[in-house]
Amino acid sequence: MDILSGVIVSLISAFVGSVFTLFLTNRKEKREAKNRFRNRLTILAFELKGNFRNSGTWHLPFKTLALEKIVHDEPMIHTDPELFKMASHCLGVSYALLTAQPYHRILRPAHGQDLMKQLAEYIHKKYNIEGVEFIPHNLRGR
Repeated sequence: MDILSGVIVSLISAFVGSVFTLFLTNRKEKREAKNRFRNRLTILAFELKGNFRNSGTWHLPFKTLALEKIVHDEPMIHTDPELFKMASHCLGVSYALLTAQPYHRILRPAHGQDLMKQLAEYIHKKYNIEGVEFIPHNLRGR
C-alpha cells in the first residue's frame, strides 16, 4: 500500500507541477507578445511621423518597412480589426504609389500621407503611442 500511495502522490505532484509550469510559460509568452506588439506600434508611429514630414513626394517615396512588419508578421494585429484594416489599406496605397512610374493615374502622395496621418492618430488615440519627433542631424544641438 505504501508503494502505491507513493506512486499516486508522485503522479499528482508531477501533474500539478507541469500544469503550473505550463501556466507560467503561457503567461510569459502572452506578455512577450504584447511587448513585441507595442514595440512594433512604436516603431510604426515613428515611421509614419517621418513619412508625412519628410517623404511622400515623387522623388522621396514612403518608407514602409515597419508597416510591412506589422501587417504581415505580427499576429497580435488581428486583435484590433480596425488597426489591421487601416494599416493594410495604408500599405496597399503605399505600394501603389511606390510602384507607379512616374505618376499614378488616380492616387497622389498626399492621399498616402492622409492615410498615414489617420493611422498615426488612431495609434496615438487607442494605444497612447506617438512617434518621436524627427530632428535632422544638421539641426541637432541648436
